[in-house]
Amino acid sequence: MIEVKVWDDDNECYWRLFGIYARTDEKKRRDQWRTLGNRIGRERDPCLFIGDFNDILCNGEKDGGNHRSAASMRDFRDFVANNELLDLGYEGYPFTWRNNRDSLPIQQRLDRGFASLGWHDLYPDTKILHVALEGSDHYLLLLTTKKSEEWRGRRFTYDARWSKSDDCHNLVARDWAANVWGSHAFRLSEKLKIVSRSLKRWYRENGRNTKKTIDMLKGELRGAYQSKHFASEEVHIKERLLREAHKGEEAYWRAKSRVQWLNDGDKNTKFFHTQTMKRRRSNKIKGLEDLQGVWRSDADGICSTAVNYFSDLF
Repeated sequence: MIEVKVWDDDNECYWRLFGIYARTDEKKRRDQWRTLGNRIGRERDPCLFIGDFNDILCNGEKDGGNHRSAASMRDFRDFVANNELLDLGYEGYPFTWRNNRDSLPIQQRLDRGFASLGWHDLYPDTKILHVALEGSDHYLLLLTTKKSEEWRGRRFTYDARWSKSDDCHNLVARDWAANVWGSHAFRLSEKLKIVSRSLKRWYRENGRNTKKTIDMLKGELRGAYQSKHFASEEVHIKERLLREAHKGEEAYWRAKSRVQWLNDGDKNTKFFHTQTMKRRRSNKIKGLEDLQGVWRSDADGICSTAVNYFSDLF
């Protein structure tokens, strides 16, 4: 393992780069995960981990050979989960290593990148390209933090925090009562459009960012606690508002994470945020392989590849 401390001039902060080459022996690799986990626990800087981890997280990252049991992957999975690491994904061919045998060929995704949440917040547009190297049984990992040029259409997303607002309730009730003529399906579609437009406009004019509200209330409470003229009633009000803001922030990230097996009220905002980041990365189409076997990562190439595939299909 190689560790480098990096200074970022743009973000004016340090972060840590860990170059990984994991052992092939399972016991020695388990010791490596334990040592690296202890190192992460002592480090407050954002961290990036990239290299050959010599293991996989699921059988979908393997082609050929014997099926891996869940127990055989537990050490690696525990290392990733316990240290709250985010898989940075990839573009290109899905496997990074092959055994180069004609009989019983095996391919696996042994090389990858992980990041701490703090590092991903600094570089949210990070992507890793799998680049073939002639004469090597491993693919090269090419990491870039530069945002690619792409078109992203705006879509309506309901914010769970709105359900606690009387203004929101009144707005929906008013717009849903609008007179729309046509079939049942048409009326439903048109009313949904009317309500979504009104909610977007209402949020732009009245919506509050709970994260900013939390930071503002924390600052005001710190000032109130240290004031010579302590006003208990005012402090109690701000503390209540802070609790409500925390609940709103948790509800927001819970809705975006699509996680349904935890209840509202659980203090898991960071967990929900992590699940949302993972879902965004996994849902994003970064490239497609066309019928000629060419990897297309530009917007026009992705569109034409998808259109051609479905045109031939239907």
